[in-house]
Amino acid sequence: MHKHHKAREPVRFGCGQCFGGDAQAAWENRQRLSEIATLVDESHFDLRLVACPDCGQRFLWVFTELIDWQEGDDSQAWCLLPLTEPECARLQAMKDPSAVEGVEGWCGDRPYLMEVHPSGKDTTVVRVEKGFRFLPHD
Repeated sequence: MHKHHKAREPVRFGCGQCFGGDAQAAWENRQRLSEIATLVDESHFDLRLVACPDCGQRFLWVFTELIDWQEGDDSQAWCLLPLTEPECARLQAMKDPSAVEGVEGWCGDRPYLMEVHPSGKDTTVVRVEKGFRFLPHD
């Protein structure tokens, strides 16, 4: 007898306002997100937990900056990584902020939004399908 395995449904994150199909529109709506907690608040590395006021979706907000000592046009990136409520609670309960790097392992398979300003180049907004990583920062 063969067992039929139901294909695992991908987890859906957010609503049309906070994480809809249009990356640019979703990015512009990020200003409506409310802050739940600040995990790290440094000048070149910032981590916050935020939530959508419409659907309650939780996100990890990440800011990284790498100083351009030659031209002064620092490389910057902002990421909006959707979280489940248990993941958000786990991050909120962490005592050691450096442990947040573990998020790469348990959130690497989901889409996220990213605004990137590479040194010397234009700023772009993209939806990355998977492979979340913290970018280098000072």
